[in-house]
Amino acid sequence: MPGFRGAFIGVASDVLGNLEDNRPFKHRPSFDSLSTLPTKTLQGLWRTALLNQKKALIEAEGEAGNELVKALNEEIASVDTLDCERCDSKFKSRSAPIASSSSSSSAAAVGAAESKED
Repeated sequence: MPGFRGAFIGVASDVLGNLEDNRPFKHRPSFDSLSTLPTKTLQGLWRTALLNQKKALIEAEGEAGNELVKALNEEIASVDTLDCERCDSKFKSRSAPIASSSSSSSAAAVGAAESKED
């Protein structure tokens, strides 16, 4: 896979879509590793991923009338309105956190849901 040295997606019919990840386990993205990151960092990663998806989509299909580009623009706007400090404080105030108390990714999810409710 481009950008993921050591990760491969099967293209033959018997392995089509299968993922083989030969990257060192310590450096693979996972919930455990992401949950240790500050919410502000997660927000930046989310935004960068969306912008890169949008760029690749426009290069492949163009922008005019593309509903996926429109949806990505809406999600980018949602990312930009996320209040990371509020997410962190709301997450810390929860009596029964979803993950460990140091988990910021769950805080981001809580904040994203609350931002949509506001």
